[in-house]
Amino acid sequence: MTVITNNIPDLLQIELTYACNLNCPFCYNPRRDNKIDILKIDNLVNKISEIGIPHVYLIGGEPTILGVEKINEYINKLSKKSSVVLVTNAYERMENLSDKLAYIGISLHGYNMLSHEKVNNVKGSYNRTLDNIKYYKSIGIRIRCVIVLTGINYNIIDKLILRCILAGADEIFIDRYEDGGIGSKNSSKLGLKPSNDQFREALTKIINVRNMNLISKESISFGTAIPFCVDSRLFEENLLSFCGAGLDFCAVNPDGELRICNQSEHSYGNIFDKDIDEIWNDRNLNSYRDYSWLSEPCKSCKLVDICQAGCRVDANCGDDYCVDYAVRENIDKEILDNIDAINRGELKYVNVENNRLDIDLNNKYLCISDYLKVNEYKDEIYMVTRYQGVNIGQYGYDIISYLLETEIFTLDELYSKFKQFDHNSIQNFINLLLNIEAVYIINKD
Repeated sequence: MTVITNNIPDLLQIELTYACNLNCPFCYNPRRDNKIDILKIDNLVNKISEIGIPHVYLIGGEPTILGVEKINEYINKLSKKSSVVLVTNAYERMENLSDKLAYIGISLHGYNMLSHEKVNNVKGSYNRTLDNIKYYKSIGIRIRCVIVLTGINYNIIDKLILRCILAGADEIFIDRYEDGGIGSKNSSKLGLKPSNDQFREALTKIINVRNMNLISKESISFGTAIPFCVDSRLFEENLLSFCGAGLDFCAVNPDGELRICNQSEHSYGNIFDKDIDEIWNDRNLNSYRDYSWLSEPCKSCKLVDICQAGCRVDANCGDDYCVDYAVRENIDKEILDNIDAINRGELKYVNVENNRLDIDLNNKYLCISDYLKVNEYKDEIYMVTRYQGVNIGQYGYDIISYLLETEIFTLDELYSKFKQFDHNSIQNFINLLLNIEAVYIINKD
């Protein structure tokens, strides 16, 4: 089995700097003391802005250390072709942040001062982060709070999610801790990896908060891969999460070295030396994608092509990639029973997007999102939205180009403009755009 990918990644995480103003023990960052080289970072951003990667994350270390003027320069440059996200600990407030930013990701590590500052080891950081979340919310920036689920905070994860909601988060990603960088050195000593039982206890709490409907259930989800077999409730609660590392996304460090994700230390090439599509389609990367390295119990699982063996990068596993530690180190009866249920077809993966309800769009006005773009890179065409990059053909390109020109439209206009396409095809395409928030219906409310 070999996974087929686009010519370029859908998402690129740019590690602008490894410097940070906090001191979290689970950080993936291996080089916190590296000096900042602005000229090097400028060259990196300039290079990436020319490519037109659909989605770009500005991460670190802590990117806000570079200052709002420099961050705005990068956002404005990259946003001409990409949807740009800033990922920060929000210790520093970025006033007058560019309105070209798609949204901001903010990490919160505790639900009160004690639990937050016990993790990042900086006094006063809790109140500053909360105040800055509220500030960004007040000026209309969409907020995604990011929580790292560990063996330390698994039993307070519900309170942490609630604190994010109360602070104004639009959505919450829960990233299960994985060994990497500084974290890999502290993992055993501090008990950073949640055991499978700890994860299940945390999952119960996560489900309880989702069922409170304070924000939509879909807005509280996992941001990292979780092996499907760890808990059957992942199927039942639509909380399945898989990873696109090396398949849909990758990371690049300040020197231009490309890796499959920010946890990985293995470089597959430098974007200053080769075009990114050359690196992305290199046979060495394809040796990762063919899954020849898979071990049991994942190798014979019927859902391995979707689950992809959970998180495949672990600094303490001894190889460049391996199956997730939950099924490598801690496999238990519940996992084995769930694998049997998967292979018997009793636990099934359902693509929720494919099951969405189509909306009757007749007699409705629609408008494009401010984040809708269309890029061409060599032989491929990409539609860019706030959250997604989609590889489209000439048919989609023609329609989106028209939508970008007209901005407000009706289905009847599209039927008249594109007579070569049948009405059902046009309506289905617009419903797809609605589903990925590329367009929206204009309502009086």
